[in-house]
Amino acid sequence: MITLEQRGLRNDLPDIKTLKTDIEHVLSTGEGWTDEISSWVGYQISKSLTRQLQPRTGQKANLRMSNLGQPCDRKLWYTLQDFAQEYKEVLAPYTLNKFIFGDIIEAWTLGLIKASGHKLEGLQDSMTIAGISGSRDCVIDGMTADIKSASTMSMNKFRDNGLIDNDPFGYLSQLSSYVAAAKDDPIVTNKTHGVFVAVDKQFGHVEVDVYDLSAYVNGKVEEVETKKAMVKQPDPPARAFNDVPDGKSGNMKLGTNCSYCEFKKVCWPDLKTYIYSNGPRYLTEVVREPKVFEA
Repeated sequence: MITLEQRGLRNDLPDIKTLKTDIEHVLSTGEGWTDEISSWVGYQISKSLTRQLQPRTGQKANLRMSNLGQPCDRKLWYTLQDFAQEYKEVLAPYTLNKFIFGDIIEAWTLGLIKASGHKLEGLQDSMTIAGISGSRDCVIDGMTADIKSASTMSMNKFRDNGLIDNDPFGYLSQLSSYVAAAKDDPIVTNKTHGVFVAVDKQFGHVEVDVYDLSAYVNGKVEEVETKKAMVKQPDPPARAFNDVPDGKSGNMKLGTNCSYCEFKKVCWPDLKTYIYSNGPRYLTEVVREPKVFEA
């Protein structure tokens, strides 16, 4: 068996370009994994469960690096208004369960990164830029990193810079905020790039996708100030997304972005919800009544 030392992963830290194959090597051989890493992963999961299962107090949200890149300004505006909180949808139990799954996968992935010999540091460090805060996931080999779990279909966004053309949740803005905030951070040696480490929740595939975020970083302060001004406006911005046809039924439904929005019933007050086998479908206009249960 080739040891990590023979592969140069202990004496000379590897380049992040080898991270995917090095993680796969750990999974294939078990090499590099220790009882200490097992305990560390367990501790990370324990912290996550404590955080996720805290009583929810309905605290008002703040503008943060995690929501700065929200592609719908209207949703962000509602998120930051006191009056809108009473209309916000309560988090469904199955949704919370999915968040917990994501945290468990993230902790496991961080353990694999440690075992692979790559340098892992800066976990959950608080960052600030232009008056807004956030907590980065980690720094890998001197590069700001974000760990993501994704469906098989969504994994395409984490290959070959797929987020450039398909970034419905503003991940590039979020990651670039952490990069920009780390301009004076000595552990971040790469000041222009960031990396996503994504794990397929269904099949377990791992992708490592590095982005040149220079343009985002250079315009970050302007982006923050623009968002600050927007959320102070007395009226909500226009909808960012229109409803879309529901197949050939003649009905109209919410698209993906709006379907996951907790303020969709504020934005679309006449919305009707129908429960299909693959989940709820939100109809804005009903021409032909669906033959399924209406919630």
